[in-house]
Amino acid sequence: MRYDAELNRAIDERIRAMAPPQPARVGTLVSRDPLTSRCTVRMDGSSVETPMKIPASVKGRPGDRACLQLIEGDWVVVAAFTPADDLVDVAWAASDSANVGPGEGAVISLSGLTFEPGVVYKVVVGGKYVASVANATLWRIRNSASSFLVDWGTLGHTQAPDTREYPLTHLSKYLVRTASTPLSEQTIALTAQNSVGTVRHIGTTTAARYLELWRVPGVPAKFPHALAI
Repeated sequence: MRYDAELNRAIDERIRAMAPPQPARVGTLVSRDPLTSRCTVRMDGSSVETPMKIPASVKGRPGDRACLQLIEGDWVVVAAFTPADDLVDVAWAASDSANVGPGEGAVISLSGLTFEPGVVYKVVVGGKYVASVANATLWRIRNSASSFLVDWGTLGHTQAPDTREYPLTHLSKYLVRTASTPLSEQTIALTAQNSVGTVRHIGTTTAARYLELWRVPGVPAKFPHALAI
């Protein structure tokens, strides 16, 4: 008997036709371990959170709809309906902040935030600033607008050679919740600290100053530069 490529393809098609189909389901991703491939999913029609596996290449996060496949006895999340970057909250102002300095002070903040486990976030700030004298200003993200004990990321220094307005454009910092529980009722604040004199965060009706928090698709392993909170 001749076993050429065409005959092999015909045999493969017969085998596939006779084999039972692989079970597939749809559900909602409930939790995801940021350090392993483990997750839990609530399948449609069930209230049980079923342990499953999820590859790092699948950018699913809690709350996303998930496509499930039973592979050699293990349920695996093979795809997830994850939206693009999602704006969690934004604070903006069309007027200036109070003068800050020479010590550290908050110029704009967001409160009442919840950081979900296994989720990566991006903090973005913008606007302009003006200094009372030529100086250097250190900008930070803090977890409080009044007590600056916890640093959630240094955005760097800006140099003001004079008292003109200068842009504070798209400075950003990534955060990730690596613990297995949510971090609730949190505040993030943009703070400024001068070498000398004072500084103001500038906002106008045509160019508001702002502080944004975005939820970013992807697993924490893809963001080694993110600060664990």
